[in-house]
Amino acid sequence: LVVTQCGAESIAFLKIYGVLPAACLQVMWYNKLASTLNCQKSLFYATAAPFFAFYVLYAYILHPNSHMVQPSTETLHQIFGSDSVIVALLSNWTVA
Repeated sequence: LVVTQCGAESIAFLKIYGVLPAACLQVMWYNKLASTLNCQKSLFYATAAPFFAFYVLYAYILHPNSHMVQPSTETLHQIFGSDSVIVALLSNWTVA
């Protein structure tokens, strides 16, 4: 879906500037929780809760209202001034 909406060059950009920092933050969050929580069950729920919350937020708020929360391509061209990967990603961020 990312390739058809934003182009193949956006995959590398998302991996470096999106997935890698998010994975590092998740590992740090899990490490902090594992050292403070004693119960394995509460550790699982504390780790899984942000993911469940995001999916609920996306399914019921972000995706149905994507026309309201996504900036237009013309507005992004005025801000960034070029046709770059950032413009393509930000103009389609709810599906990227």
